[in-house]
Amino acid sequence: MVALALPGAIKAGPDLSKPAWANFDALIDTGSNTSCVATAVAHRVGLTVAGITTMLSGNQTRDVNNYQADLIVPLGLSRDFLPNQLYPGVRLTEFRGAMDTDILLGLDVLQNLTIHFDGPGRYVTVSAT
Repeated sequence: MVALALPGAIKAGPDLSKPAWANFDALIDTGSNTSCVATAVAHRVGLTVAGITTMLSGNQTRDVNNYQADLIVPLGLSRDFLPNQLYPGVRLTEFRGAMDTDILLGLDVLQNLTIHFDGPGRYVTVSAT
């Protein structure tokens, strides 16, 4: 789970104002260079188009919207987003079509994190590098 808000809505520090952001399910995608957001999520948050880019996937190429947003990734086993890693003004590429998650975290975000997967325990912990 990650939090997403309009760019500039989230300020760094311990005093995160909850009304500024909303929680969304996220998928870790080490095969993607950029992070992506579902069209419905971009509309729900009220993100505006910041440009258009060409998305390359396994079997197609298409022009899609880019958005800018503030992104919060919780660290450790946190559910209240403290501590957290704030990514202000991160670029999110629109992901159109069927997707079982709201946000894909690509290498642009993941390169700044250390991720530990405990298979037997069935949980993931995240820490800042």
